Amino acid sequence: MSQVSKFWTKTTATVESVEMHVSKRGSSRKSKTTYEVYVKYAYIIGNKKYRGSNVGFGYDQNNTEDHSAIFNSLKYAKKISIYVNPFDLEESVI
Repeated sequence: MSQVSKFWTKTTATVESVEMHVSKRGSSRKSKTTYEVYVKYAYIIGNKKYRGSNVGFGYDQNNTEDHSAIFNSLKYAKKISIYVNPFDLEESVI
């Protein structure tokens, strides 16, 4: 958990979709493969439904093992814990 979200409200979200995107960038001899996990989740606070997709602060496309671990932990998940900014309920992170 990031220092930013350390004081945010923890709640439960429903996973709506999880995908692993793989792309190659650059010329064929010096191409670089990048990986990124896309997740969409929904959560309810009060009587209002919100949607989020933030995997984490500082999340980038470089480390294959990190992406595989994140994808594998989310692909069959129905419910996950997320953190919601108490001052902006539309801002959330896993």
